[in-house]
Amino acid sequence: MLDMINSLDFGSGALVVAAISGLLALWWSRIRRRDLGLCLALGVPLAIAYSLYWSPVWLGDDPMEYSAW
Repeated sequence: MLDMINSLDFGSGALVVAAISGLLALWWSRIRRRDLGLCLALGVPLAIAYSLYWSPVWLGDDPMEYSAW
């Protein structure tokens, strides 16, 4: 799993985030409250990107390389 995540470049990582966000957006389209839907639409892709960025560290990779950002 760690090798797969480390093999992602910027474009393919963005594609993963977009694909997951798109699938979740289809599921959340049933939400009637506009403000909750907006918060989910803006917050969840950010959380997915954050998780994808830090997941190598969580899986045991060296954190010094990632904290430089």
